[in-house]
Amino acid sequence: GAQTRDLLVMAGGDAASFARARPLLDAIAKRVIHTGAIGTGSIAKIMHNCASFTLDMLIAECWTTGVKAGIDAATIVRVFNEAALGQQMSLKVRLPATYLRGDFAPRFSLALARKDLGLAMDLARETKTPMRLAALCEQELTEAMARGWAGRDASIALTLQEERAGAEVRLPPA
Repeated sequence: GAQTRDLLVMAGGDAASFARARPLLDAIAKRVIHTGAIGTGSIAKIMHNCASFTLDMLIAECWTTGVKAGIDAATIVRVFNEAALGQQMSLKVRLPATYLRGDFAPRFSLALARKDLGLAMDLARETKTPMRLAALCEQELTEAMARGWAGRDASIALTLQEERAGAEVRLPPA
């Protein structure tokens, strides 16, 4: 990426320092984001990479379960690429419209999400395929259901992490 400038630079620092560094950053990267105070660029990078690597592991759980259950590897990879996950619908559409706005009116209900995840976990058990990350997600959805949120949007389950962390993640009004 560096030779073609196909990079994203996440840079922290005070506004004046960032403005002075911006021409250099623009020379090495097509995309530059000022992340706030000094050190926040590193925080943004490691949190992004954490999510990316964790998602990779979860995808591997799903792919191995699917393959063991009889779907061709090329087919399941194609499905993932062409469906909502591959189109980045969670990051670009679903979560900005729901969780990041605190709007949990049902689009895809928690009850349906829990049902689908339960079916996936049943398949994993039938095929004797470990799905450790999916099992943790199943526990989270079950806890959210126990709170009476079944009819709300599935993204409401993400607020459980906010409660544990003592931090709310919301975008400003559009």
